[in-house]
Amino acid sequence: GVLAGVVLFQGLSSSELRGVGQLVLAVSFILIGVDWVGALVAPLAGSTDLRAIIEIATTYPWLAAALAALIASVVQSSTATLAVFIGFALHDGEIVSAPLIVEVIVGANLGITFLALATSWSDLEAKRFTLATLGCRSVVGVAALAWLDASSSAVQAFPGTLAQQAAIAHSTFNGAALVCTLIASPALAIVMPRLVAAGPPTDEIRPAPIDRRWADEPGIAFSQTKREISLAVRVTASMLRDAWQALETRDERLLARVRERDDTVDLVERHVKGFLTGQLTNELDSRDVGRRLLQLRFIGDLETIADAIDRQICGAARKIAKRGLWFNDDEWTELSAAFDLTIETIELAGAVCAEERRSLAEQLLERKDRVRDLELEQRARHYTRLQDGDRHSAETTDLYVGLLVELKHIAHLAAGVGHSVLDLTPRRAPNPKREPPPIDPAAAPSRA
Repeated sequence: GVLAGVVLFQGLSSSELRGVGQLVLAVSFILIGVDWVGALVAPLAGSTDLRAIIEIATTYPWLAAALAALIASVVQSSTATLAVFIGFALHDGEIVSAPLIVEVIVGANLGITFLALATSWSDLEAKRFTLATLGCRSVVGVAALAWLDASSSAVQAFPGTLAQQAAIAHSTFNGAALVCTLIASPALAIVMPRLVAAGPPTDEIRPAPIDRRWADEPGIAFSQTKREISLAVRVTASMLRDAWQALETRDERLLARVRERDDTVDLVERHVKGFLTGQLTNELDSRDVGRRLLQLRFIGDLETIADAIDRQICGAARKIAKRGLWFNDDEWTELSAAFDLTIETIELAGAVCAEERRSLAEQLLERKDRVRDLELEQRARHYTRLQDGDRHSAETTDLYVGLLVELKHIAHLAAGVGHSVLDLTPRRAPNPKREPPPIDPAAAPSRA
């Protein structure tokens, strides 16, 4: 099984067949682990203390289930827990019987579900899903323990040895829990969000309403829109920063959170554009007209950048994770530098919009040129590595170059506010050097 899994996962290019290989490897490793657990249990079969504990557990079904849940939470596998009892049964079949196996199956599955709940407590959606799974498994487990006689007879009716009967009973339990979950899923989709409500947000990445009372006061109105635009800058920069982290770690949950922040940028863009084009007074001087146009352009560019991060950067990260692609060390270093420089460009663009200073705008445009030059240099180095014999697939090359080009595009969009600020703040002509006025001899005081 392991050999077949390695051949499928490493030797084929199809993502579907590679997934089958991963599944075969996972099942093979589980079975190998079960064999090892059974072998390790053999020396314990002669322990009088363990025999006494199992005898007590046989008398009290709930105690047996609790013991199995504890073991499952320690070894982190319900299958391995079941293997412990089966391994003991192979050496002392008088104690470990079909009824006890049923109790172990119930307890082990509940124990591993409790463990999953503890590890997913910080993730709201995972916590809701695990609680729903725990509820359905508990229903099936209570039914199995309440009707233990019927369950045990059903297990004994299964063909094969005790180990085979236990495997069938284990699959039956999980199948029943799955059916219970599917039947209850419409109700769980309504109940779980109310039972496990989202807590207060842990950050301030959320838009605030723009006070329309100041629509006739451009100075106050623009300070409010700048506040919201600064929020969009912060969200957009955090999207690109976390997209890079998710690309490095192949963290699909982090990618999902990045996509959610795109909605925040969209909302800010609608608020700002709606206020500037609908509520803000039209009685503006020429400078305020330019400031309104600057903000409208910049918030539109930020929304485009957020979409590019969501669709292009995160899309590339998902493709890399799904297809098992990877870059070499030089390329990771180069990508890290490109991401850092682009993030700095977005943050500097936010400062340019907030301050409207010509010196900052010129610095932003220089930073954009640095991103462009860096993209050209890194692409040239990549092609040189290919010519020198560095083994890369066409798909990996396309993704690497595509990321560099997309980062250059993002920096170009962010730097657009620099041109707007330069147009808004024309360069002042230097004052000509003033010559001192000539001295009139007649008006000069006489020296006596």
